[in-house]
Amino acid sequence: MVSGGLLRADKSIAAPARRHLRRSKAIAAQLKEEDLKRIWDDTEIKSITPHTIISFSDFLKELDDVRLKGYALDNEENEMGVRCIAASLPGYDEQLPYAFSISAPINRMTDEIIEQYSHYVLETKRQLVSELYGE
Repeated sequence: MVSGGLLRADKSIAAPARRHLRRSKAIAAQLKEEDLKRIWDDTEIKSITPHTIISFSDFLKELDDVRLKGYALDNEENEMGVRCIAASLPGYDEQLPYAFSISAPINRMTDEIIEQYSHYVLETKRQLVSELYGE
């Protein structure tokens, strides 16, 4: 189900990697650079907002930050006025990884809130991985 409002619930779990590559840096950070490059080159890269990442080298820099922190941020890259924090979970049996996220309008997703929520996101990720995979 996808709503048309400012914040959308998108339950398209099986959507192709191409469709969500830029929208989910948390997932993209788990992929090999050569796979990322192939997907990037096969995808029409369009600027959705003034903050959209349209350079592959800039995208790779963002993914380095995701790997370092353990979570990804979307700072109005896909929708003006919306920020998101996301983390990935390993895919089952070598499938693409999964991700979960928290999104909110920028006035409610301040840097301080992101700092606070990042701890919740990382703890939730740890618990889910432990429950799902016994790790």
